[in-house]
Amino acid sequence: NSEHGSMVIYKHGCFYMPSLEVNTLDPTGAGDVYAAVFLAKHLETGSLVEASIYASACSSIKAEKTGPFFDFSVNEVEKRVGKLKRLLENLY
Repeated sequence: NSEHGSMVIYKHGCFYMPSLEVNTLDPTGAGDVYAAVFLAKHLETGSLVEASIYASACSSIKAEKTGPFFDFSVNEVEKRVGKLKRLLENLY
């Protein structure tokens, strides 16, 4: 994931997941956050789309923070998930 979004490639195809425009302060670790959230959400839901939406939302929060320790709320994640879902509705 980056400011350009990400491609999710799987056995039966692929799809594009957009990223949110944010005020990036430190992108270091955002990819690690994306990977961790993607894996956890995929294990929880079994949905690659849902996993990539949450991963993109959480990595955008990390990009706005500096250093390895950062706070974020469930409400902020859900707000960004909503924005991404609206973006996807316009794409697909």
